[in-house]
Amino acid sequence: MPARLAVTLIALACILTGPACRHTGPATTPPDAARPGPFEPDRKIWTLDPFRNPRTWRVESWANPATATVQDRTLVIRVQGGRLDKSAVSRPIMLDMSSRSQIRLSARNESEEPVRIAIAISTGPKNVYYESVPIPLEPGAETELAFSLVESNFKSAKSHWKQNGAIAGLDAVKRLFILVYSVRPGTITIDALSAIQN
Repeated sequence: MPARLAVTLIALACILTGPACRHTGPATTPPDAARPGPFEPDRKIWTLDPFRNPRTWRVESWANPATATVQDRTLVIRVQGGRLDKSAVSRPIMLDMSSRSQIRLSARNESEEPVRIAIAISTGPKNVYYESVPIPLEPGAETELAFSLVESNFKSAKSHWKQNGAIAGLDAVKRLFILVYSVRPGTITIDALSAIQN
């Protein structure tokens, strides 16, 4: 008997017999049912982006011109300089990050000039923007940068853009930003973007 016909007959028998019908095939387990997901609160490290999708990141129009591409599992940010003090790229994140104390990333400055790197997040239904203190990165330098999420050193509209405010709404993070402070053209590569448990 063809397999498709057999399946159809079994399904018809179940409809006719109701609760008496018992499935005798192999038991199935939902995929990953026994494994914690990548953003379980108990996980020490969350990988925020493995840098596989070239369409995940966008360039923000309110900052200097730039491009954002994904190459060899890294994010490549090419800043073009301009009249403003920074370029910015971002991606949607949609996470409860209340169990996280830091965002870390590895950054390499392939430019001929020093730059400063900052992160920012937007939270809550109104997408309130919070920006960290930028960290200097010399030409040719490659290092891990750590940005605390629990210190009161973020700037936002609420802090009147002074670097002395705390983030509100870490349980509803909507978007993650990477900012490159530079008025000259250059290239920055980013990888190992992660969030660290409290």
